Amino acid sequence: MARITIPEGDGGELVQVWSLSPELGMAVGNLSAAVYGERLVSPRVREVARMRIAQINGCNICMAWRVPALAKHGVDEALYEHVEDPANGDYSEQELLAIEYADKGNITIIRTENGQEKRFKFNYNDVLDGKNIKQNILLQPGDTVVVR
Repeated sequence: MARITIPEGDGGELVQVWSLSPELGMAVGNLSAAVYGERLVSPRVREVARMRIAQINGCNICMAWRVPALAKHGVDEALYEHVEDPANGDYSEQELLAIEYADKGNITIIRTENGQEKRFKFNYNDVLDGKNIKQNILLQPGDTVVVR
């Protein structure tokens, strides 16, 4: 439910909000088409990144937003279920990278051990503040450090 008074009408609150400023509504519509139209990134990858950003920003409206037409692309509640804790989800490599990319101040150490890829999260600010020191692991030859 909107916190502002919006006119009654067809299409629901979202349509009515943008009807208050048609030029802005058109711009938002064009932006939405650019983001959700046919692009190089799959709908699942876009959605996990969008959801992670919504979680980081604490945007309840964004976290609740769903596009039913994306279901045919495998975008369902199961996709969103573990975005905040992707190690417990069933995500492709691209989806995992999108989730990691969305995290603020994200540093990841990628290491291969016994043929298996391991990822270690590192929060530099926590270490500077004397918190979560156990994440401060010794780098090994072959490690890849990804800083965003």
